[in-house]
Amino acid sequence: MTDRLLPAKGQRVITELDRKGNVIVRVQTVKSREFESGYDSLGDPVLGYVTDARIMLEVLGSLRAPGGWFQTWCKVLSLQRMGSGTPKRPNTPGYVRTTQRDLQSRTGLSPATVSEAMQYFSSLPWIRPAGRGLLQLNPFLTVAIGSGDHERVQQEWLNAVGDTFLLPGPDHPAEWREIRAAAKDEAKKAKQAAAGENVVPMKRASGRKAQPKRSAAI
Repeated sequence: MTDRLLPAKGQRVITELDRKGNVIVRVQTVKSREFESGYDSLGDPVLGYVTDARIMLEVLGSLRAPGGWFQTWCKVLSLQRMGSGTPKRPNTPGYVRTTQRDLQSRTGLSPATVSEAMQYFSSLPWIRPAGRGLLQLNPFLTVAIGSGDHERVQQEWLNAVGDTFLLPGPDHPAEWREIRAAAKDEAKKAKQAAAGENVVPMKRASGRKAQPKRSAAI
């Protein structure tokens, strides 16, 4: 009879593949963003934050947002574990090599939808550009890697972004869109006003032509 791995209360089972395709099973303590220091069930040292993806899923499950946004986000998340890098540029834990054009091809969504989705999740920020064709996912929400690597990518995120990010409410996407639309409208008006200030009005010539003066008769 095969032994089954049963996590205790406050724990979760994580499965992942190593480079040879072997399945690795780990038991991880669920402590949200609490700092963990010590050893895990496999005897490996743990130093860093233990994340709970259910926080992110709870937010996404309540978010009233376009379906294309969810599709784009799920595709980006899936690329963490799919080895989407190349032999010369392998994936780094916590990072994803992709572009908006690549995401459009993978999802079948329009450029406008993918662009808006990436702008929204970047504004939270749940993701950030880390180089050409390279994205870093918020390691306090999405990354489940070895503790040493986890601490490293968290510090890289903190250095680039800081320690603040948003867990949006259900109506946040609509509010975000309204703010963006208002900002675009203001920018358009300011541009039109600036263009108007640079226009020099030309004086219109009188419709009656001046008559030459006649010399007095001698």
